[in-house]
Amino acid sequence: NGTTALHLAVAALDVGPRDVCIVPSVTFVATANVCAMQGARVVFADVDQFTGLMTVQTLAEAMSRAEGEVRAILPVHLAGAPADMAGISDLARRCGASIVEDACHALGTDTPWGRTGDAAKSDAVCFSFHPVKTLTTGEGGMVTTRDHRTAWRMRRLRSHGIVREGLA
Repeated sequence: NGTTALHLAVAALDVGPRDVCIVPSVTFVATANVCAMQGARVVFADVDQFTGLMTVQTLAEAMSRAEGEVRAILPVHLAGAPADMAGISDLARRCGASIVEDACHALGTDTPWGRTGDAAKSDAVCFSFHPVKTLTTGEGGMVTTRDHRTAWRMRRLRSHGIVREGLA
């Protein structure tokens, strides 16, 4: 499901104890919980009052409150509306943070930087196929990434550490 997709992505990016993850204050609890499940501390970023989305300004403010290394930022695309991934990515990259897009509500959304899911401005993009989402299979989730190492780590993690050589 979408929660598992988020958890695999965060785990594959080596988020762990003493790390800080920043998530928006308006999201389903899974976005924050997957970071806590890895032992990371969660710092909430405020959201724009009209869109409900994390902004570059609210991310910067949350980063200023973070005690410790900001390891991951998890912007949420809400109701098909994308967060400003160009701005968020610029700020995240300056501090060395990974980015996991929670796109569980934004499958197929077109943006100025590409289609949601192409991971053009992030390390991973997570989707949900829950019955209330855009595309449903009854349940399930998916992660997209451009990074072969992250993809390999997620494959290994989803299969209890079992790796079958020669298979994609």
